[in-house]
Amino acid sequence: MKAFEELVEEVYQDGDLRPEFAKYAQLIARTRQQRRPSGEQFPAAPAGHYPFLRYAEIGASAEALPSGPIPEEMVRLRRGITILSSTLFKTLSLRYPLTADELHRLRDAVAIRYLQTE
Repeated sequence: MKAFEELVEEVYQDGDLRPEFAKYAQLIARTRQQRRPSGEQFPAAPAGHYPFLRYAEIGASAEALPSGPIPEEMVRLRRGITILSSTLFKTLSLRYPLTADELHRLRDAVAIRYLQTE
């Protein structure tokens, strides 16, 4: 069995999957832009040794979330991401004898490569 990094590189270089992965990465990038208004940054994680959120932090982060209906553009983007994600997962499952978790990791790692190169 090939090393995970070799599989990522092999899938990334595969010309047959390039259009789907490129569109998948583009949709992910657009949803990130939609979620965060221009110039706004996510709040920094609080200092401390706790790897989890406290109840007060959950409430504070929930108040910072936008309220109201989800914009139609975001619904369309998420629908496209879901369809492409499923298609890529099925394609990779036919090509590689991996577990479902490994296939998800592979798909996500290749998508990250595309996000970094665009």
